[in-house]
Amino acid sequence: MLGGRAVGSSFVGLVSDGEGGAAVLPYGRCAVTDRVSVHLYGMPAQHRYWFMWDALSRGAVAALVLADAGRLRDSFAALDYAAARGLPHLVAVANADRYELGEVREALSVGPEVPVLLTESDRSRPAREVLHAVVRYAVARRNSAAA
Repeated sequence: MLGGRAVGSSFVGLVSDGEGGAAVLPYGRCAVTDRVSVHLYGMPAQHRYWFMWDALSRGAVAALVLADAGRLRDSFAALDYAAARGLPHLVAVANADRYELGEVREALSVGPEVPVLLTESDRSRPAREVLHAVVRYAVARRNSAAA
Protein backbone atom coordinates (compact mmCIF):
# COMPACT_ATOMS: atom_id res chain seq x y z
CA MET A 1 0.00 0.00 0.00
CA LEU A 2 1.17 3.41 -0.92
CA GLY A 3 -0.22 6.78 -0.01
CA GLY A 4 0.04 9.77 2.24
CA ARG A 5 1.03 9.81 5.87
CA ALA A 6 -0.66 7.34 8.23
CA VAL A 7 -3.07 5.88 5.68
CA GLY A 8 -1.22 2.55 5.50
CA SER A 9 -1.10 1.92 9.23
CA SER A 10 -4.80 2.72 9.56
CA PHE A 11 -5.73 0.41 6.70
CA VAL A 12 -3.48 -2.44 7.88
CA GLY A 13 -5.01 -2.19 11.35
CA LEU A 14 -8.54 -2.36 9.94
CA VAL A 15 -8.08 -5.42 7.72
CA SER A 16 -5.37 -7.50 9.42
CA ASP A 17 -6.17 -10.74 11.16
CA GLY A 18 -3.69 -9.87 13.92
CA GLU A 19 -1.40 -7.11 15.08
CA GLY A 20 -0.52 -4.39 12.59
CA GLY A 21 3.26 -4.12 12.90
CA ALA A 22 5.56 -1.15 13.44
CA ALA A 23 4.55 2.48 12.92
CA VAL A 24 7.23 3.11 10.27
CA LEU A 25 6.48 -0.08 8.36
CA PRO A 26 2.97 -1.36 8.97
CA TYR A 27 2.60 -5.05 8.16
CA GLY A 28 -0.39 -7.29 8.37
CA ARG A 29 -1.84 -10.46 6.97
CA CYS A 30 -5.43 -11.10 6.03
CA ALA A 31 -7.02 -14.39 5.04
CA VAL A 32 -9.22 -13.73 2.03
CA THR A 33 -10.25 -17.38 1.64
CA ASP A 34 -9.14 -20.65 3.23
CA ARG A 35 -6.38 -20.90 0.60
CA VAL A 36 -5.49 -17.26 -0.05
CA SER A 37 -3.85 -14.83 2.36
CA VAL A 38 -2.76 -11.33 1.50
CA HIS A 39 0.39 -9.89 3.01
CA LEU A 40 0.08 -6.15 3.47
CA TYR A 41 3.01 -3.78 3.62
CA GLY A 42 2.36 -0.12 4.20
CA MET A 43 5.02 1.84 2.35
CA PRO A 44 6.39 4.65 4.54
CA ALA A 45 5.20 7.97 3.12
CA GLN A 46 8.01 10.10 4.50
CA HIS A 47 10.60 11.00 1.89
CA ARG A 48 13.48 9.66 4.01
CA TYR A 49 12.04 6.12 3.66
CA TRP A 50 11.41 6.13 -0.08
CA PHE A 51 14.51 4.02 -0.64
CA MET A 52 12.51 1.13 0.82
CA TRP A 53 9.75 1.30 -1.79
CA ASP A 54 11.65 -0.71 -4.43
CA ALA A 55 12.43 -3.53 -2.01
CA LEU A 56 8.91 -3.64 -0.62
CA SER A 57 7.25 -3.62 -4.03
CA ARG A 58 9.47 -6.34 -5.51
CA GLY A 59 7.28 -9.33 -6.25
CA ALA A 60 4.05 -7.43 -5.63
CA VAL A 61 1.13 -8.58 -7.73
CA ALA A 62 -0.65 -5.25 -7.34
CA ALA A 63 -0.50 -2.11 -5.26
CA LEU A 64 -3.17 -0.16 -3.48
CA VAL A 65 -2.75 3.59 -3.40
CA LEU A 66 -4.64 5.02 -0.44
CA ALA A 67 -5.74 8.62 -0.51
CA ASP A 68 -7.91 10.95 1.50
CA ALA A 69 -10.21 13.24 -0.49
CA GLY A 70 -9.16 16.19 1.63
CA ARG A 71 -5.46 15.54 1.00
CA LEU A 72 -5.21 14.13 -2.53
CA ARG A 73 -1.87 15.87 -3.06
CA ASP A 74 -0.35 13.50 -0.48
CA SER A 75 -0.95 10.55 -2.82
CA PHE A 76 0.75 11.99 -5.93
CA ALA A 77 4.20 10.53 -5.12
CA ALA A 78 2.67 7.08 -4.68
CA LEU A 79 0.73 7.33 -7.94
CA ASP A 80 3.83 8.50 -9.79
CA TYR A 81 5.87 5.65 -8.29
CA ALA A 82 3.40 2.94 -9.30
CA ALA A 83 2.93 4.35 -12.81
CA ALA A 84 6.67 4.82 -13.44
CA ARG A 85 7.39 1.20 -12.52
CA GLY A 86 4.43 -0.27 -14.36
CA LEU A 87 3.14 -1.65 -11.08
CA PRO A 88 -0.53 -2.56 -11.47
CA HIS A 89 -2.43 -0.44 -8.98
CA LEU A 90 -5.79 0.82 -7.96
CA VAL A 91 -6.73 3.80 -5.85
CA ALA A 92 -9.04 3.91 -2.84
CA VAL A 93 -10.09 7.40 -1.79
CA ALA A 94 -11.55 7.83 1.69
CA ASN A 95 -13.89 10.62 2.76
CA ALA A 96 -15.01 11.11 -0.82
CA ASP A 97 -18.75 10.87 -0.21
CA ARG A 98 -19.39 14.43 -1.43
CA TYR A 99 -17.45 13.99 -4.69
CA GLU A 100 -18.25 12.31 -7.99
CA LEU A 101 -15.92 9.61 -9.26
CA GLY A 102 -15.04 11.68 -12.34
CA GLU A 103 -14.01 14.63 -10.19
CA VAL A 104 -11.72 12.50 -8.06
CA ARG A 105 -10.23 10.74 -11.10
CA GLU A 106 -9.51 14.10 -12.73
CA ALA A 107 -7.99 15.56 -9.54
CA LEU A 108 -5.70 12.51 -9.29
CA SER A 109 -4.86 12.64 -13.02
CA VAL A 110 -5.36 8.90 -13.46
CA GLY A 111 -6.58 7.31 -16.65
CA PRO A 112 -9.51 4.95 -17.08
CA GLU A 113 -7.20 1.91 -16.82
CA VAL A 114 -6.65 2.65 -13.11
CA PRO A 115 -9.58 1.56 -10.95
CA VAL A 116 -10.64 4.22 -8.44
CA LEU A 117 -12.83 3.32 -5.46
CA LEU A 118 -14.55 5.89 -3.28
CA THR A 119 -14.72 4.65 0.32
CA GLU A 120 -15.58 5.58 3.84
CA SER A 121 -12.79 5.95 6.36
CA ASP A 122 -12.12 4.16 9.63
CA ARG A 123 -14.66 1.40 9.16
CA SER A 124 -13.51 -2.20 8.78
CA ARG A 125 -16.23 -3.36 6.38
CA PRO A 126 -15.44 -0.85 3.63
CA ALA A 127 -11.71 -1.51 4.20
CA ARG A 128 -12.27 -5.25 3.71
CA GLU A 129 -14.24 -4.51 0.55
CA VAL A 130 -11.30 -2.49 -0.74
CA LEU A 131 -8.94 -5.36 0.07
CA HIS A 132 -11.18 -7.79 -1.81
CA ALA A 133 -11.24 -5.39 -4.77
CA VAL A 134 -7.42 -5.40 -4.82
CA VAL A 135 -7.38 -9.21 -4.81
CA ARG A 136 -9.97 -9.41 -7.61
CA TYR A 137 -7.99 -6.84 -9.62
CA ALA A 138 -4.70 -8.74 -9.14
CA VAL A 139 -6.28 -12.08 -10.09
CA ALA A 140 -7.94 -10.58 -13.18
CA ARG A 141 -4.64 -9.04 -14.32
CA ARG A 142 -2.79 -12.32 -13.75
CA ASN A 143 -5.45 -14.28 -15.66
CA SER A 144 -5.42 -11.85 -18.59
CA ALA A 145 -1.61 -11.98 -18.76
CA ALA A 146 -1.69 -15.80 -18.78
CA ALA A 147 -4.26 -15.94 -21.59
